[in-house]
Amino acid sequence: MELLLGCGDVDPYSSDVNDLTPLLYAAIFGAPGAVGLLLESRGVNPNSLDGSGRTPLPFSASRGHGGLVNVLLRRRDTNPNLSDGNGLIAMAGHPCHLLLSEGVKV
Repeated sequence: MELLLGCGDVDPYSSDVNDLTPLLYAAIFGAPGAVGLLLESRGVNPNSLDGSGRTPLPFSASRGHGGLVNVLLRRRDTNPNLSDGNGLIAMAGHPCHLLLSEGVKV
């Protein structure tokens, strides 16, 4: 990931046909190192949306990636109150034990 981000012609904001960006894929697959690199080295928005209005936070939480949820929520610019295209709040319905086990203050 570091090597790719170091290339001048790699666009960390690019998306596929489903509007999934590298950040959203890293959240889906639970890769906190990749998420950290994207957010820190290129200033990628932690609230970036896919085609359905979902951000990295609900993707991470719904897949049980508590450590990644913690990484995202510790950032001041991550908004846990954003709603998706269906009007659902990012963290609504996700198990509190996942958050608490990672030390997230709820």
